[in-house]
Amino acid sequence: MDFIAAEELDRQTGFWWSPASDALLLERVDESPVAQWWITDRCIPSAHPRAPVPPAAGTANALVSLEIARLDGTVTPVPWDSAAYPYLVDVSWVEARRAPACGDEAGPEREVVLAVDVRDGATREVARIHDGAWVDAWHGATRWRRTGDC
Repeated sequence: MDFIAAEELDRQTGFWWSPASDALLLERVDESPVAQWWITDRCIPSAHPRAPVPPAAGTANALVSLEIARLDGTVTPVPWDSAAYPYLVDVSWVEARRAPACGDEAGPEREVVLAVDVRDGATREVARIHDGAWVDAWHGATRWRRTGDC
């Protein structure tokens, strides 16, 4: 799980079991773009400096992606426009078709809900939330769906 999810979006998990327990949706995190900086403890000068995980304001964030891993060992990537929507807010499995839905945020003014086809990982937009000033990253957005979606 990435730092932004845990600290800023209050998401405490990076994996989600399917309702039938035959597949797992996994978050992958690549922290290599995050600049490394060091903090020392001036109260304990003998302690080694530590490298915090959070990105500094205005610098690159970790790259987040999803995969569907099945019990037979197959893994299917779940592509989405992570440049436009870099933050994964929430995930839930929709039992009707066992298709996970992902709430993804582009910034403070918009959020999109994506449905994922569990067979091939393809995504499609099912909802878009937009405000010219601010949209809170809210959990449960992926549990909302219109009739016929997902």
